Parts: sequence; C-alpha cells; structure tokens
Amino acid sequence: MADTLTYALGFLTAGLSLAVAGCAQFPRWETARNGVDEAIRCESEVVVSRQSEQIRYRGDLTAQGLWAVRRLSQGRPISTLVISSSGGEINLGMDFGDWVFERGASVVVDEFCLSSCANYVFTAGWHKTILPRALVAWHGSARQKDLPDQLARVVDDQVKALALAGDGQQRERDKRIREVTDYLTKSIARQDAFFDKVGVSEYVTRVGSERYGIKGFYFMSSHDMARFGIQNLVVPAEYEETDASGFERKLNVPVTRLRLANDDAP
Repeated sequence: MADTLTYALGFLTAGLSLAVAGCAQFPRWETARNGVDEAIRCESEVVVSRQSEQIRYRGDLTAQGLWAVRRLSQGRPISTLVISSSGGEINLGMDFGDWVFERGASVVVDEFCLSSCANYVFTAGWHKTILPRALVAWHGSARQKDLPDQLARVVDDQVKALALAGDGQQRERDKRIREVTDYLTKSIARQDAFFDKVGVSEYVTRVGSERYGIKGFYFMSSHDMARFGIQNLVVPAEYEETDASGFERKLNVPVTRLRLANDDAP
C-alpha cells in the first residue's frame, strides 16, 4: 500500500529524473486495442491509456506514470481522468493534481482513490464522480502532526543499520534529519498553496486521525466532503453506507466511515 511515510522516504533516496528518463526510453506501447487509442505500461503495476478525450490511470502515482499521462495528453484536449490509485509521494501527488487542475479536467474514481490520490488528484477535479462500489479515502498529508516523529524514527533505524563507527553515525543521522526537515518544509508550503488554489480545506486529509483517532483510512459522505470545500460531486445514493470490508482485505488496513459531528468545522 502506498502511504505518505513510505513515499516521503522514497523520494529522498530515489532519482526521479532517472525514473522519468527510463520510462521515456523503455515504455511498452499498446495501440488500437479494445477501443483504446493508446496505452503505456511503464511498470508492471501502472497502466495509462487514452481514449478520445479521456485518460485512464491505474496504479500508484509514480514519476513514470506522470510521464505517460503527459505523453498521451500532449497536444490533445483531455476532459476527464478516470483513476484507480492507492496514492504516492506527496509532491508527485500534487504534480498529478496540478495537471488535472490546469486542464480543467473532471475526475472519475472507478475503484479507489486513496492517500495522495484523494488529497491532490480527486480534490483538483472540476467535477468529481465516484462510481458505484468505488471509494475515496484519506489518512494524512504533509501537515499530519505525527509525520516528523515517524520519519525521525525511520531515519534512526536506517542509520543504525549502517553500523557506522565513531561520530559517523551521528553525522549521518543529522544529515538525514536535515534532508527530511527540508523536504517537509517545502512540501508543506507547496501543499498549502495547492489547497488554496483548488479551494479545499487541507484538514480533510487528517481530520479523521487527528480529531477522531481513526487508524488507517477514512471516507465520508458527499455532505461532509462539501464542508471541506469539495464541490461538484456525484456519488452513488448509497455511498456513505459503502461496505469497506473488501477494501480492508485488499489493502490490509482498516477503512472507516467518518461521520462529522454537527458542530465540526474544517
């Protein structure tokens, strides 16, 4: 499962520019099959396709996947992004969200849109549709209160595993903590600007864990989503009663229906 902590650490160690170049050099193209105009498989779990004015995206939000979205939409009018994704690194999520917002595209969720997908892709859509038996769920963001402590603990474990001698361990820890702190500071500033741009309260990304103590993912009714500024919504009539047990088995994480108290405000 993709989550903020995993991708924050991955972003600090992975070469995104190399990943994009690798996709550009070695994509797997599929054309004119099953009514699809073009499709790209950059990785085994990420498939991006185009049909007329629609982009379909399935898989984690990755640099390779973003390259494919941009490649398939280049010079073409794209009105809709149909997506199923468990999320990805914070800034990549905002890159996807920027693409959606700048295009004025609508977002359709056809299975699930979680974590950074819910935070930045879903909220950026001009119109937002959740199809029957699909789910949009949150569990945190760059501003979640416990993220710095979580990252510090992971850094400590990583540095200990290096078994450095003398002062080398402390120097390595200090260096990595500075990188993490810089990463979070920049991510928070960008995230604040992003949510201001799309007109959504950032607190939707963490209200469940910080105000209600929910562990894992949480989803909410269209009425409660609207209280955070998530407008132009189309959801199934029974959406707020969605049986999340299948998602829990698939993700191996609890998924909870959040009901906001009447006097709660973002």
